[in-house]
Amino acid sequence: PYSDIAAVDYLPAEAVPDGGVRTYGLGNLRVGFGHFSNEAYGPYIRYTYHSCGDCVRLTTASGRTILLNGPDQAATRAIYETLRGQLGG
Repeated sequence: PYSDIAAVDYLPAEAVPDGGVRTYGLGNLRVGFGHFSNEAYGPYIRYTYHSCGDCVRLTTASGRTILLNGPDQAATRAIYETLRGQLGG
């Protein structure tokens, strides 16, 4: 639920840390979905298309990190703007 989101940030491709290791989920030439772990976030959830390097980072009230994007920058920016609007920002 939106009430669980503490922060939402737009990260350009150069600011997105290495995906790390997928510990559970789906990965193919098109997407990386599931649970991952890396040095920047520790365990986190990722729902990303490989075709777009930019991501939206959600931080939950409990401190969990979720990265997501759309298949291109325009779709990713739309996700970010929608979430910012829902959160009143």
